[in-house]
Amino acid sequence: MGGGIDRPAASGEGFEHYPLAELIDGERGLNDVFGIHEAADGRVWAGTRDGLVVLDPTRRTAERFDLAGDAVRSR
Repeated sequence: MGGGIDRPAASGEGFEHYPLAELIDGERGLNDVFGIHEAADGRVWAGTRDGLVVLDPTRRTAERFDLAGDAVRSR
């Protein structure tokens, strides 16, 4: 908890570390990952304490999605 994402290295030895908060320049809660899914294209989707993040491990980039801002509200 609080460390971002670690995944097996391509070499098969050890792990690669992806500190989501540092990659996005965001809040530390982005490193608290509660759910994770690797898509067919290799991107990794992570549900974090501070929102949904998609990680591109090949490019070592991450992007945060603001689901609350995109939500449609109806009455």
